[in-house]
Amino acid sequence: MIKTPMLLLLSGIYTFPAIAIEVVQQTVAEKAVEAVAKAKKAKAEAVKAKAEAVKTAETAADALAVVAEETARLAEKAAEEVAKSKSKGSTIFDDLGFGMGISYTMNASSGDRVKSATVVDGIVRVDKESNGTPRIVLEAHYIPDYNQNGRGFGPFVALQPGDENIISAVALGGMYAWKRDDEGNSFNIGVGIVADPNTQVLGDGIIANEPLPGNEIEIRYKEETSYGVMILFSTTW
Repeated sequence: MIKTPMLLLLSGIYTFPAIAIEVVQQTVAEKAVEAVAKAKKAKAEAVKAKAEAVKTAETAADALAVVAEETARLAEKAAEEVAKSKSKGSTIFDDLGFGMGISYTMNASSGDRVKSATVVDGIVRVDKESNGTPRIVLEAHYIPDYNQNGRGFGPFVALQPGDENIISAVALGGMYAWKRDDEGNSFNIGVGIVADPNTQVLGDGIIANEPLPGNEIEIRYKEETSYGVMILFSTTW
């Protein structure tokens, strides 16, 4: 009876170190597995971070390339515009334009422009006057510079060809122009002073709606230079 407990005790003394060693080995193995798992996780995170860094660097490089390309394009376009502007404005003749248009002249002289008149019961009556006259004119203008919207301002001279006279009227004024294309074609509006060198008016001493002077029985006319205000609409070619 005493022998059996002793045997158990002795058996436990001999087997305890083996069990302890097994437990330690198991613990070490678990720690090793855990360490390996952590190492793999850390490596995966490092690979992911590296990939994201590479992707970010590529995106930044692409953005810089786009910016550089756009900057180069704008610089090239600006250089072309400057060269074009210099070539167009190299001489005064490059800024001259010629056009044809329709004008309307309003008389600004003291006397009426009379085409015909008659005497009715001794009183002078004007049958037809021309204080407002539409015309087809030829014009030349000088626009030194146009803004970014293709608009500019400059002086103009306009001529009306005549039937009996080479020039029937001359006008000078200012013109506002809208460019229609890069070739310089434009639509123009001008306002100026017009001179008509051969305008027919009532003769000296004869006044509309008044009796003829003295013993005169017929209406006399004369030609003189009269002045007016011209509004001009033209287009270049």
